[in-house]
Amino acid sequence: MTQRLVVIGGGIAGLSAAYRAHDLFSESEGSWEVLLLEADSELGGKVRTTAADGHLYEHGPNSFVDPGPELAHLVERSGVEVLQADRAARHRFLCKAGVLHELDSNPVTLLKSGLLSAVAKIRALAEPTIGARRSEHGNHPSEGWGDESVEAFLARRFGSKTAALFAAPLVSGIFAGDAKRLSLPSCFPRLAVMEREHGSILRGMLALRREGVKIPTLQTASEGMQDLPRRLGERAPFSIRAGVSVSSISSGGDSWDLGLSDGERLGADALAVATPAAAASRLLEAVIPGAAGALGKITSPHLAVVSLIYSGEQAERAPRGFGALYVHDGHSDLLGVLHESHIFPTRTPDGALNLRVMMGGATRPDLAGSSDADLLGLAIGELETLHGFTSPPVHSHVTRWAESIPQYHLGHARLIADVEQAILATVHPPLGLAGNYLSGVSLSDTAASGARCAEALHAQLVS
Repeated sequence: MTQRLVVIGGGIAGLSAAYRAHDLFSESEGSWEVLLLEADSELGGKVRTTAADGHLYEHGPNSFVDPGPELAHLVERSGVEVLQADRAARHRFLCKAGVLHELDSNPVTLLKSGLLSAVAKIRALAEPTIGARRSEHGNHPSEGWGDESVEAFLARRFGSKTAALFAAPLVSGIFAGDAKRLSLPSCFPRLAVMEREHGSILRGMLALRREGVKIPTLQTASEGMQDLPRRLGERAPFSIRAGVSVSSISSGGDSWDLGLSDGERLGADALAVATPAAAASRLLEAVIPGAAGALGKITSPHLAVVSLIYSGEQAERAPRGFGALYVHDGHSDLLGVLHESHIFPTRTPDGALNLRVMMGGATRPDLAGSSDADLLGLAIGELETLHGFTSPPVHSHVTRWAESIPQYHLGHARLIADVEQAILATVHPPLGLAGNYLSGVSLSDTAASGARCAEALHAQLVS
């Protein structure tokens, strides 16, 4: 008799879970079917690419960094052509009070820049003399749930002035979040480890440079990032049903009973829930309320992505580079700007400039109520002032993500542990979770979560 594992969600986490599950169960005794359900008509989740007049618009992730083994495996299975970022992407900028400052990867050089006052520089350069954090609860969430915000960490290590300058841009570029609320050990675990192992972030970074550790390489799919999930779907050795969502889950003893949006009832012997946290919370509310309640506490703020194409003389006005992050100093409504055509020149033909502007996030929720025209006006107006554009963009596009990037707030590690404990404590058929809200928001982290979910379910089912 054939048994069925159902994966709910066709983003990178779900695709990774389905591919890994298929491989594992193909090697096991017995007959297993892997079925992936995706509510949207297309696979990929927030990995979205569109094309118009020869321009590629990335509405979600535009690249990945030196992929981990799980993502690398998916890239290989997909057969997509991979492009390396242009050398121009090494140049990164910080916008402070309407002025661009180029950033240096060398921390000492960075601290000697004109971004900080003399007093702030002295305090920041004293970072190696600041002892590692200690508390009765330990200095990491795994050691008694000690925690610290990103801003508090940077202020403790480098001083309040440096933290005020860099904390917000650091988290805006990755989480579109609030540095006062985000957990340093959960968001940037390598910094927490660096402090423990070297007693200093500067010493740790200099040690990496001496060891020859290079800046990770940005890569992308040549036809746009959505080509990765699209091709994975086309080559999938398992079944996929798109355009159908799961409206309810109930436990039928040794199996799951799924109610689908088209009215069908579907049985499953095991379940991998690879949806965003909010959707997972709704699905689990009736069967594992403890896990559902904890998942419901994970927020994902609204984010707007404004894409702008400039041509001709205007395209030469922006400095070549990866883009700019913005200091939260009241001078700008923007979180950051990516120079897509500088990072990956084939994104836009004929020397045009392809800019992607991020707005909203946890620190500017008010922008969620702005119209597309208002968002375009804000983005165009600020870039005209910054770069001296004298003509409007030749193309523009606004993408809204009502729920964008999950926020790893203080206590996130404990929250995820509560979710896992609630699942273990409830008697039900095998079930696992995968997604970027668990232990990393990068594509590599997301793919790894899917593979781990499949491996855990396989271990339960074949033991």
